[in-house]
Amino acid sequence: MTMLVLAAHPDDETLMAGGTIARARERGERVHVAVFCSAQRADVADPGYQAKKTAELTAAMEALGTSFECYGFPDQALDTLPLIDLARAIERSVAAVTPDLLVTHFSGDVNQDHRRVAEATLVACRPVPGTPIRVEAGYVPSSSEWGATSFSPTVFRALNPRHVEKKLLAMRHYASELRRPPHPRSEEGIRTALAYFGSCVGVAYAEPFVLLRELCG
Repeated sequence: MTMLVLAAHPDDETLMAGGTIARARERGERVHVAVFCSAQRADVADPGYQAKKTAELTAAMEALGTSFECYGFPDQALDTLPLIDLARAIERSVAAVTPDLLVTHFSGDVNQDHRRVAEATLVACRPVPGTPIRVEAGYVPSSSEWGATSFSPTVFRALNPRHVEKKLLAMRHYASELRRPPHPRSEEGIRTALAYFGSCVGVAYAEPFVLLRELCG
């Protein structure tokens, strides 16, 4: 299996699917991550911010053992760009990776960049020959549960303790994004969420997804 993960920002891919990525890589499957927004932030005065965020992304991807690319769109401004520009970037990645599974953002996330990525994914992955046969939306703590639309998963991927630790290891590289408990983006919050979703399906840990489309041949 080949998996493509579309993340609005560095850290979204790990929060959304870090355990699933670790599970896939353990099985020898190919995973590629495409990040929409660059590390550049117009509202951040720190001149070293971009280099620090880029280093965090690189280290996290090395920890998960996956290839990655960054489209370089402006952070927190995807709603100002033509949707077709975002969709075309996805189309290029889909053509290059030819994924069996594509994971994108949930359309009800409170973060507007996440919602824009979700919308662009549906445009880029219209059900025509050559598009991914399975498309899912993932859960990002502190975004998916804070929006007006309820996140109701229909797919649960069981994780073992190794997968959970890989996910947390990758998140530790995003030190600037981790928060203190009881914030859902703390290590404790992330582990608790994985345990909760696991309990929903009778396993110790699981990552949840919403199935958007599947082609059964």
